[in-house]
Amino acid sequence: MCVEILMSTLNKRSIKDLFLKEKNINRNIVIINQTNRKGNYIDGKNNIRMLNYNEMGTSISKNRAINNANCNLCILADDDIFYVKNYDEIIENQFSKNLDADVLTFQIKTPENKLYKNYIKKEMWHTKRTITKVSMIEIAFRRNRILEKNIKFDLDFGINCRYKNGEENIFLMDCIKEGLKIKYIPIPIVIHPDESSGKIIDEKGLFARGALFFRLFRYKALLVNLVFILKKYKMINQKLSILNAIKAIYKGTFDYIKLIKMRKKI
Repeated sequence: MCVEILMSTLNKRSIKDLFLKEKNINRNIVIINQTNRKGNYIDGKNNIRMLNYNEMGTSISKNRAINNANCNLCILADDDIFYVKNYDEIIENQFSKNLDADVLTFQIKTPENKLYKNYIKKEMWHTKRTITKVSMIEIAFRRNRILEKNIKFDLDFGINCRYKNGEENIFLMDCIKEGLKIKYIPIPIVIHPDESSGKIIDEKGLFARGALFFRLFRYKALLVNLVFILKKYKMINQKLSILNAIKAIYKGTFDYIKLIKMRKKI
């Protein structure tokens, strides 16, 4: 088995712009570079490739990466993260130990060697509820199982999409709906700075979550929205009153309902 990183990026002129060695990446990576530049970079010896596509959106980028991957074990990546030195061995060993798991989620740590989130300390099997707390860069999966079930990232969600986040949670929910098993492993594989400002939820973020909750939970989202606002209000931009925060999240829900009705999905 080999472990391949699936990275999304924008407007890179060359592979050097990604500083892969500094990120502890020396082999087995496919990079989807969304740009109008032509030509691809291919290092066949080390399985390092940067493929250029003139399109936008993180979800279509992830789908491209999955389709172009060479290894069966894959991990999702952004272009601003670093990996622990033995990340590939950790992932390969955990999939070998957990033969019944199709997807594994790991931990993120900060450069100061602290955990990025308040993770639980024990392994567990994910449920429809727990996947909402998973970040993109924590996810690894068996590519053959994703392809067998024809699971794809939803093109309505993600950066430069109609709704700016939530694509990883939808991906995991679709995995569960297709009968795949997802397990949490309390081991860090990736390093990311603790950016407290990035955790503040703005109006666009609430709009996206309103759509996300309907995509995940259908009409239960009408209740989930309210619970989310009440539990997470301290993380919401304080320029928004609680009333305006509620309006923003429900606006996202009803926008998504309108969208899928227009597409005759319900």
